[in-house]
Amino acid sequence: MEVKEKLEKEHYDLPVGENGRDDEDMILWYLKDRRFSVEEAIAKLTKAIKWRQEFGVADLSEDTVKSIAKTGKAYVHDFLDVNDRPVLIVVASKHLPDVHDPRDNEKLCVFLIEKALSKLPAGQEQILGIVDLRGFGTKNADLSYLTFLVIYKLVAEHCWELGHCIRVPGTKNVDLSYLTFLFDVFYYYYPKRLGEVLFVEAPFVFQPIWQLTKPLLKSYASM
Repeated sequence: MEVKEKLEKEHYDLPVGENGRDDEDMILWYLKDRRFSVEEAIAKLTKAIKWRQEFGVADLSEDTVKSIAKTGKAYVHDFLDVNDRPVLIVVASKHLPDVHDPRDNEKLCVFLIEKALSKLPAGQEQILGIVDLRGFGTKNADLSYLTFLVIYKLVAEHCWELGHCIRVPGTKNVDLSYLTFLFDVFYYYYPKRLGEVLFVEAPFVFQPIWQLTKPLLKSYASM
């Protein structure tokens, strides 16, 4: 495989094994993501492998995220959805940006993404994200965390609303550097893993936040 050989030659210092430079499943996934452009796949894959090392993805566990997980702000559902996809749920009303450390939020989300992916049944490659907006108020209005699960789908070219559920086929005191990291998560590190996201019972207070989010769609649609 050309990508594997180039990685070994040009990035020999990268780790090997699962999620490493010689992981053929991972290589193939990134090739498909980059429409089989070898150079683009190598660039994106190299970035992802380095990030996994620096972020310490392999060190994340139930114990390391126990404190933030106890808030119930996000979790992986025990059952798959009707399409046999693992379900990652965010409860917006339990997200308190003035109380919770953003770094802990990042760790919890990455851990849950990894957990959801580990539950993928044979033949399924994507997960479903659900953002429960019942009880959402201004105290929860941190765009960064609420958009964490919809990062990849923000590159989609359209969205639509059905009843009380805003579907994305794809706030206050926003930290742009943190938000950039969040967009990177599903574009660079978990590309095409988020198949769909549902926003459940979006209240009126959420509409201004959605208006802030929509312009990002056009920017990421071209990526």
